[in-house]
Amino acid sequence: ITVYEGSDDTGAVVGKGILHITPRDFAKQLTTMKAVHAPSKLAGLKALARFGALFAGDLVSTYANVLAPSHVLHPHAEPRKRRSLRAPIPDVHSFLTEDGVALRLTRYQGGTKGPVMLAPGFGNKAEVYALDTTSTNFVEYLVANDYDVWLFDRRSSPALPSAAHPYSIDDVATYDWPAAVAEVLRLTRADDVQVVAHCMGSMTLLMAKILGLEGVRNAVCSQVTTYFETNTMNRLKARFHIAEGLSALGIESVTTKVTPTWSDAILDKALALYPIPKGESCDNPVCHRIFGMFGPVYRHAQLNRATHREMDQIFGVANTAVLHHLLAILGKGHIIDKDGKDVYMPHIGRLTFPIHFIAGAQNEIAFPSTSQRLYEELSELNGPERYSRKQYEEYAHLDCFAGKDAATDIFPDLITELDRYN
Repeated sequence: ITVYEGSDDTGAVVGKGILHITPRDFAKQLTTMKAVHAPSKLAGLKALARFGALFAGDLVSTYANVLAPSHVLHPHAEPRKRRSLRAPIPDVHSFLTEDGVALRLTRYQGGTKGPVMLAPGFGNKAEVYALDTTSTNFVEYLVANDYDVWLFDRRSSPALPSAAHPYSIDDVATYDWPAAVAEVLRLTRADDVQVVAHCMGSMTLLMAKILGLEGVRNAVCSQVTTYFETNTMNRLKARFHIAEGLSALGIESVTTKVTPTWSDAILDKALALYPIPKGESCDNPVCHRIFGMFGPVYRHAQLNRATHREMDQIFGVANTAVLHHLLAILGKGHIIDKDGKDVYMPHIGRLTFPIHFIAGAQNEIAFPSTSQRLYEELSELNGPERYSRKQYEEYAHLDCFAGKDAATDIFPDLITELDRYN
């Protein structure tokens, strides 16, 4: 380790000291080590201080992660150059629901098939389907296959102000889906739409259909259905009424956004201790927030580095009122209304449109049984020819769309299902 190096006016090195030391001897040697060839006693002391700070910092970062310098207080992310999407320039359409909430549709008019609406999961922006961090995102894949693509930002989308305000999952099913489908049909003059919906997008689509939603030709439902069977940590959140506790503390919303403050740094260190599946730990504070709020949303092995760094742009704010409803559903294991009443499950036979279910075998937020159970029940109620299902063994939840290899492992199957009804 070079602890001192100086030069004269010509640039020639005039003093240099090399020190070899092991972590075991560091504490003992620190009191006796000297910087050799230092031009003055003060310069030698400064060199020792600089060495001690650097060495101790590396030691702590390597062997004591809980005490390591905070990635929150000292973020290292640099602005990156975004690639151009292989898709038409999008058109953005804002519209109002019957209860007066402003929502958004983003259209990539890639062809005459469809139109197909893409609905994201809870806490996600619809642009998760148009990530420029993967070699081919789902929007690009659909456009390449001549689809007219519509990204649907519901009131739960962090891209909209409504995400921070109180609402229930019933509101999404009752108001958002009918308004969005009607808007796409009005603008395209199509008879009906196709839908690919993930997580809460899938659940609320099915709820809306049970309530009488018209105009949907067929759907691909990812991970969550009318059932929601999840891991122990999420069940404990429901059992101990975490959402009510946040509300009682005056916390109206939670967010995956991380700011360079001491409070966020302390929260990050606490969330780093949150139980997660083996092999899923990382030093990204946004991941700590996402896994703490929602659970293991993706397998890190399925994400490339750029997508992993972009998670703060995909996720965002969530209101605690909807968390209360969502955790109540988790506790029950199937959809209920905000008052805890079973107004949906007695009518699942109304789900008569063709549905293709997909599930990640590694999913701990919504176990594969979540879709398997509904698939079997609907096949028995309405006939198996309307329903299909596929499970992906190496995938979990969101990585089925954001994964680095999703374009080769999953997207071709989804196109096959959509093409079946074009």
